[in-house]
Parts: sequence; C-alpha cells; structure tokens
Amino acid sequence: MNHRLVVRLVQVAAFFVGIPILYMIVDIVVQWRIQVSAPKSHHVTNAIMGIIHVALWWLIWRRDVTWSRSRVARTVTALAMTIGSSVLVALIIRNFWWPNAYLVLSWSFWAVLWLAATSIIWPDSPAERSERIADRTLPCPKCAYDLAGSPACTCPECGAPYTLDQIVAVAFEKRTIGCGP
Repeated sequence: MNHRLVVRLVQVAAFFVGIPILYMIVDIVVQWRIQVSAPKSHHVTNAIMGIIHVALWWLIWRRDVTWSRSRVARTVTALAMTIGSSVLVALIIRNFWWPNAYLVLSWSFWAVLWLAATSIIWPDSPAERSERIADRTLPCPKCAYDLAGSPACTCPECGAPYTLDQIVAVAFEKRTIGCGP
C-alpha cells in the first residue's frame, strides 16, 4: 500500500476520533473559563469547533486539492450553505423534537454536511486530472515518446537507448521551460 495513502487514512481516522473528544474538551473549557450556562457555552463551542473542523480538514487535504478560484468560491459557498442548513436543523430540533440536544445534533449534522460537500467539491475535474497526469510524462530524450511504465532501457518508438538521468533531465527541462515535445 502507498505510504502517502496510509498516512492520509491515519490522519482521517484521527480526525474522526479526535473531533468528538475535542468537542467535549472545548465545551468544558468554555463553560469553566467564560462561566456561562450550558446552552450559551454550546453556541461558543459550536463556533470554535466549526473553525477547528474546517481548519483541520483543510490541513489534511490542502496539498491534494487544486485550489482554483472556482473551487475556493464553491468551498466558501458550501461552507455558508452547510452552516445555514445546520442552523435550520437546530431550530427544528429545538422547537419540535429534542430541546436539550439541539446544539450538539446540529453541529454533528453540519460536520457530516461539510464532509459530504467537500467530497463533492474538492476532487479533480477530468480536465485537472488529465493535466496532472500529463505533467507526469517521461519523454524519450530523442523522440519525446512517453516512456512511463516502460520496463526497457530503449525507447519502443525510436529504439534509442536512454538512462534514467537523461529522462529526468528532459522531464525537468520540459516542466521548467514550459514547452512540450
């Protein structure tokens, strides 16, 4: 299994285990330091945990997401929409269902919505994916044929022998100068 994938899975698992524990700790600290009643402290805790939740999720995925203007705009829009939805759910729960647990349930609802929204918004589009894959070509030093995945030390297209140093030099030059084969 890929080392990076294992690290990512551990980070996400720690995120899901750590967030509820962190929620309880923040709520206790908010009640103790601010010295307000439980419902008011839950509002403060929800705001703090929302910020922590978004920040940690972004820290985990920031290098794997291509941050275009439209993706940033969609992320901000999704954040606003998920917050609005969770406020609506909080009002419904508080008024019609379970008044004592509306804040915790609405925060949980928001967290699930936020994760779902980012899983839809953050993946690469087909154009971004092909551009990223195109950047990973290993051109033949002689004819620029893509040697990615080739087990031989000769180009299957032109038959020229090559070394790994030559391929890396050509690939680096292509990315640095910005010109293709």
